[in-house]
Amino acid sequence: MIALPSAASAKSAVAWATLLWATILNGAEPGSRIYDNKLTPLVDPPPLLADYPEFIEPVRELRRFEAPLLVADEGADLSVRAWRFSYNARGIVEMPNRLRSRRTAVIMVHPWGIDDGQGWNTPEPAGVADFCTLEKNKLAARHTREVIDPLLARLRSKVACTLVSLPGKEDPIRKKLYHSVRGQPTEADRQQGKRELEAKLASFDYRGQPLVEKLTLSADQPVRDYFRQFPGLDATAKYNNAGFWDLPIPVTRDITLAPDDVVIYDAEGYDVLKQFLQERGVRHVLLTGYATDMCFCRTTAGYENLSRDFNVFLVGDATLATFPANATPQYATNAHISFASLNQLITQASWIQVDQAPLSPVVHDRKVPKFDKPILGTDPAADAIVAAMQIFPPDNPWNTDVSQWPLHPNSAAIVASIGNDKPLRYNTDMAFVLVPPDQKRVEVALVGYPDESDQGPFPIPENLPIEGWPAWFTRDMADKKLTLQDVQRDKANLGGDRHAIVVDPSRGELVELYQAKLTDRGWQAACAAKFDLASNKLRPDGWTSADAAGLPIFPAIIRHDELKKGMVNHAMRVTVKSTRRAYVAPATHFASSKTDPNLPRMGERLRLEADYDINRFSPEVQAILKGLKKYGMLVADNGLEWSLSCSPDERIPVLHEELRRVKGSEFEVVEMPSK
Repeated sequence: MIALPSAASAKSAVAWATLLWATILNGAEPGSRIYDNKLTPLVDPPPLLADYPEFIEPVRELRRFEAPLLVADEGADLSVRAWRFSYNARGIVEMPNRLRSRRTAVIMVHPWGIDDGQGWNTPEPAGVADFCTLEKNKLAARHTREVIDPLLARLRSKVACTLVSLPGKEDPIRKKLYHSVRGQPTEADRQQGKRELEAKLASFDYRGQPLVEKLTLSADQPVRDYFRQFPGLDATAKYNNAGFWDLPIPVTRDITLAPDDVVIYDAEGYDVLKQFLQERGVRHVLLTGYATDMCFCRTTAGYENLSRDFNVFLVGDATLATFPANATPQYATNAHISFASLNQLITQASWIQVDQAPLSPVVHDRKVPKFDKPILGTDPAADAIVAAMQIFPPDNPWNTDVSQWPLHPNSAAIVASIGNDKPLRYNTDMAFVLVPPDQKRVEVALVGYPDESDQGPFPIPENLPIEGWPAWFTRDMADKKLTLQDVQRDKANLGGDRHAIVVDPSRGELVELYQAKLTDRGWQAACAAKFDLASNKLRPDGWTSADAAGLPIFPAIIRHDELKKGMVNHAMRVTVKSTRRAYVAPATHFASSKTDPNLPRMGERLRLEADYDINRFSPEVQAILKGLKKYGMLVADNGLEWSLSCSPDERIPVLHEELRRVKGSEFEVVEMPSK
């Protein structure tokens, strides 16, 4: 008998024993394996399906567990994290999956080309088609453009095949337009099919009868009679006109259909689709499309069919449910995805990642590309500039290989004080800007720590990014629609640390501000710190910086160019909840009154254990973990425990779920070897 956990909070969940039962495969087929269904509670997990809250209400179940790797293809190059709900486990179970992309198909269900300019239109005055109203059709079309089409574009060249399904059967017009299981049209065929489609759709009268004006109701059952004569959904010839559903329904213009994309027709039946996929060696299906509550599950390419023969992953934010009584599909889609999760695996667009081969390391030769205007660190143009820079000398603490450093004698207690069971995490916080050598210098009013600040003027550009710009504001704060100028002036009154970082590569100058804000009188900051990138010189003893520890921030940031190369080649910055009244070089400042020797000092160096298995993570997370094994991380400030600083770069995928699988107990405190 399995002892299930009580309804304790997520934070205390790690205290009780994890669930464990083994699946014993008696008489298993060759190649089968025993799967240890070990469920480890997740601590304070963020909502699921939260990337597109306009289209789907995030799933906020807090009782969540991490399970071991489920799909484990040999030669896997596709990472697909997924989840499902279990009544018996009393919550959501999440697990990683490693797939071979060439054994994976991407299918979009029912991308109807309705009201998109191709000519197939919703009948008036009372016809029914697609998402019930023209306004809702437009919203679904925007969802297709913003969520599904980018996903198809990203995966199309990697997977075995990309398919879409349409109602009906292959007709002469669509045979000329689309690649099907029977063959692929030529470009001349496509052009001819396009002309025929336009003519055919233009010839139809998109007009049915108006709503019935008078109903005959019996004395005993008026409600029954009312709905029989005026149902909620009547898509017959009465309202849609005879022949409407016999028209050649086109693929919507809101996806970019490639010549090799295959169209499957519902009337041909599931066996045709099954055979097509199996002949191409497909074992896995990433399923997108419409509508979550109907076609997505029950049509030829619906998951009720596909799940019988393939490993199916429902891309939960790449589908919409019908929402007849609401202005938004958010809650309907959430409800139907949540119900499907009882027997299906749910993923999301950002959780589907194709591995990238690591690039050769960049040689830092100081030949920095020239530029003549300020460039945000999230601009692709900044990648080559930063990659060519020598950020502090090779023997600087940020660039020191600590993989062989000895353990601190109190390592276990210090790690425990931070949290053995607390997860590794990151903040998309530390934005920076690169400025040319002739950047105009301005004074900054120092309003917090003037005695521990460097004096200006400083090379502050007009586009100075404030902490979190742009990714945090375009993702977490998207509803506020703030511009960079709004953020600089703190128009939303968000407050916070408001770090600002300016780098002059040609001069090797680094300027970092704490609580930077643009006012009518100009820039102000609580503290200003200036560093020479060609020197190992530390801040004066006892001085703070933009960081509480007196450390520079720029050399510690996780950047997009490093993740693409396959490794973060420097130490990282980490915050912890509690530190003690002490610091160790290269830190120069403490920020605590506590004296407990089990608490970390500012500047304490932590390293990921050498034998920690990183192969189960995406390339981006592996790049971070490799850096943590070689260079470690330095305690830089008080804050959320085990939290790294990452550039708020929209090109960096959301890595929260993966990093949370790394717990504090996997780290150790190290110290510089004695000479």
